[in-house]
This record gives sequence, structure tokens and C-alpha cells, in this order.
Amino acid sequence: MKILLQKISYILLSDVLVRILGFLTFAYIARISDHNIFGILSIGISVLNYTAILTSPGLHILGIKYISQKLFNDKLLLTKISNIRFLISIFVIFILSLFIFFSTFSTDLLFAVMIYSLSLIPLAFQVEWFLQAKENADHINKGRILNALIFFILIFFNYKNSTEWYIVPISFFIANIIQTIYLQIVSNKLIDNNILNSLNSIELIKNSLPLGYSSIATQAVLHLPIVILAFLSPIKEVSLFSASLKLLFFILAFDRIIYLVLFPFISKIAINKNKLQYFLNPLLNWLLVLAGMLSFVLFINSKFILQLVYGNAFIFASSYFDILLIFFVATLFNSIVGYALISLGEIKLFSKITTTFSLLILIIYPISIYYFGTIGAAITLSFGEIIIVSILFYYLNTRIKLNVSYLKILALICLSLIAINLNSHLYIVNSLIVLCIFIIGSLSSKIIKITDIQVFKEISITK
Repeated sequence: MKILLQKISYILLSDVLVRILGFLTFAYIARISDHNIFGILSIGISVLNYTAILTSPGLHILGIKYISQKLFNDKLLLTKISNIRFLISIFVIFILSLFIFFSTFSTDLLFAVMIYSLSLIPLAFQVEWFLQAKENADHINKGRILNALIFFILIFFNYKNSTEWYIVPISFFIANIIQTIYLQIVSNKLIDNNILNSLNSIELIKNSLPLGYSSIATQAVLHLPIVILAFLSPIKEVSLFSASLKLLFFILAFDRIIYLVLFPFISKIAINKNKLQYFLNPLLNWLLVLAGMLSFVLFINSKFILQLVYGNAFIFASSYFDILLIFFVATLFNSIVGYALISLGEIKLFSKITTTFSLLILIIYPISIYYFGTIGAAITLSFGEIIIVSILFYYLNTRIKLNVSYLKILALICLSLIAINLNSHLYIVNSLIVLCIFIIGSLSSKIIKITDIQVFKEISITK
């Protein structure tokens, strides 16, 4: 338990530092850039984020599973996954180049997409997944801090006005190269060659495809709204929605903990279903209470936070951010439930559910954006995530018996809504009231218990 808590504390503190540096950089770019340039940069990074998923179709997730369970030789698996990702990256850059050559979009937008896409090459050789499987969160976070710090320094000292926007994607490329070199050096020291089992590249790709379909579809749900908005809405709306998403990503530090620590941890204990059930039930209840409480405090203070970070021009993004807080709670819950299903060997089921409903959401996006604008994108993203996590939870519940007090938590949410409406302008008071309602209500109704800490202690696996 002590080791697990140390890892979580370290990751949380490190991730907060990374997110603060990233957020300061993003806020600085937003203040220096006009809405048009900021929108162009947002589209460029969204295209990069999505194409980065295309270059690793489930390979990193499968790699974590194989390394954690010590199924194959470390060096051979690491080399094959990196080489496959590199070849796919070259192909994706080639396709993007053809699209840019024949496209009629603005020159600045196409140039931004092209420069950003160059970062696919260092990203192909990033081995965070390998270090995660080795439960070496220390170097993962040092690499992320190094990346964020270099990016911040390059932007702060070089980007002074909107006409120099190209400095942003170039700085991003340089920061990723340095991070990749660092992670490669560290990973070489952790390779275990005692395991002789190997896996050929074709079989590796074949096994990763179910997860790949899922990753591509789910990431499209997250990143394509900005691209669709670029087609159907003014660039200003793209910048406002992007600002809301960036703020949301900043507070998703908890999801990083789930991904870096709990996924390998759940993969280990999933061998024993009783142990997994014993661990997941209190974990899911604590997660919903903490996420719900935090999202309400953010909801109350969203206008103030957006104004403080981005300036007065972005205060209108608060309505989008408020809706996206639903996505925040759902995606945290989704991470635990999804990783539990994967660890139980239900990769195809997980892929089928997430891919099918993600594609459905992608079909709805253009319609909702066309008729309702940016609000339609935020609603589709948030409620689509709720549908996916609900179905995943249903199937996980058929494998292990889950006991999540969602009705009691819903009652706390309703009570909080009533309370803050009685004092609509007293933001600090409202925040304190919500905290009291969630803490006292969740403990008195036994949604969470102090004794749950003992459960985490008993179930924890140390090295």
C-alpha cells in the first residue's frame, strides 16, 4: 500500500507540474495570438493528436499487457513496436502531404498541420508504454516535465506575436525529440532479456487491431470536433472550444494516475476475480464522489477560471466547459471500467463496444454541430461518453459483481444543484456548500467508508 500511495502521490505532483507548465504555455499562446491564429494552431494540434493514435493502433496498450505479464522478450517487443509505429508514421505523413498539396484551405492552416505532423516521427520512438509496464513512473514523469519545460522556454522566449505562429509547432517538435532521446536512454537500462518468447510483427499487429480500432474511434470522438467546427463554424468558435478542452485536459490529472499506475496494477490482480472485485467496488465509489465534487466546484467557478487564465475574450467558453465537465466524470469512470475489462481478457468486447458507439457519435457530430453549433459538439461528446461507460459497466458487472452507489451519488448532485441555486452569486460560499454536501453526505450514506483505505492496503501488491 505504501508503494502504491507513493507512486500515486509522485505521479499526481509531477503531473500537476507538467500540466501547469503546459497550461502556462497554452495560456501564453492564447494571449499572444489572435482568435484566427489560435484556432489554426488548435486545429493543427488536434490533427496531430489524432494521427498519433493512427500510428499506434493499440500497440502500446498491448505492449503494456505483454510486458506486465512477462509474456515476451522485452528488447524484441520494444524494437518491433517502435519500428511498426515509425513505418506507419511515415505513411501517415505521406498521406497528409498529398492532402495538403491538393487542398484549398488557407496556407497558414495547411502549413501548421504539416509542421505539427513532423512530431509523429519522435513520437513513434517514445517508449512511455514500456516504462509504464515496468512500473517506472519516475522516468515517465521526468520525461514529461523535460518536454513541458523545453516547450515553455522555447515559446516564452521566441513567440512574441501572431505572425510568428510557426514557432509553436517547431518548438513542439524539438521538445518531443529531446523527450524521446531521454526515454530511450532510460528504457535501455530496464530491458529484461531473460524471457526468450518472441512474437512476429504480423501477429503483433493482428492482436493489437481490436484495441487499435477502439483507440482510433474513441480519439476521433475527442479530437475531430475541432476539425468539424473548422468546416462548419467560425475560427473563433474553434478557439473557444479548444480553450475549454485544454482546461479540461489540465484537470484530468486523475486520469493519468489511472493510466500509469492502476492499469498495470489491475492487470496483475485480474488473475483473481475475487480480489479484483474486492478492490474495484470501493475504488469506483471513491472515484465518483471525488470526481463529482471536483466537477461541481469547477462548474461554480468556470467563468472566473477561464477569465483568469485566458483573458476576457474567452469568458464565453464557460458554457462549453460546464457541459464538458460531464465528460470529465464519465471518462475517469470509463478508464477504470475499461481497463478492468481488458485485464480480464475481454479485449474484443471492449473494442466492439467503444468502436461501435464512437462511430455513432462521429456520425452525430456533424448534425449536432450544424444545428446547435459548438454547444452541440460539447453535448454530443459528454453524453456519448456516458453511454459508452454505461455499457462497459454493464458487461463488467456480468463478469464480476459490482456495487456502485450511483443513485445515492445522483441524490448528492441534485441536492448540490438546489443549494447553489439558492446562492447563485456567492461562488466561494457555493463551493464550500458543495464540498460539505459531498463529504458529509457520502460518508453518512456509506457511499464511501474510512475502512475502504484498509481494503486498498490489503489488496495492494508491492514489488
